[in-house]
Amino acid sequence: MRLGFWLAAIVLVFLDRLVKWIVIRTGLLWQMGFLKISVVYNNGIAFGLLSNWPSWVLIVINFLLILVLLSVLLGIKRGQAPVLIGGTLIFSGAIGNFIDRLFVGSVVDYIHLGRFPVFNLADAMISLGVAVILLGEFGMISKKK
Repeated sequence: MRLGFWLAAIVLVFLDRLVKWIVIRTGLLWQMGFLKISVVYNNGIAFGLLSNWPSWVLIVINFLLILVLLSVLLGIKRGQAPVLIGGTLIFSGAIGNFIDRLFVGSVVDYIHLGRFPVFNLADAMISLGVAVILLGEFGMISKKK
């Protein structure tokens, strides 16, 4: 795997942690139209699913998924740029939310967009990563790097 992956992952995780730290420490509350920023602690997974499961179970599942992602990323060959870029985004987002689970006990969400479930930067990275991989697989973005 390339050094660029590790550098990108470190920067993305740092950005996720920084934004969460700012939102938590300042108690930032901001609203403009349909966009609102305020802290919500999500005990579950995406969209609050499994919020009644014990925290340690979600930590173990999250950790195992990170290991699977890492093994996939380590096996990426040249010419699979969308998978590497998308995988890096997914991996970074998963690490950011894993850190929340370990040290906060839940995932820190803060972006409210109308009626859409509250999310955070790590969630956005995961969604964008999936989109990049799908666009690459459907030939909508170049696979060459």
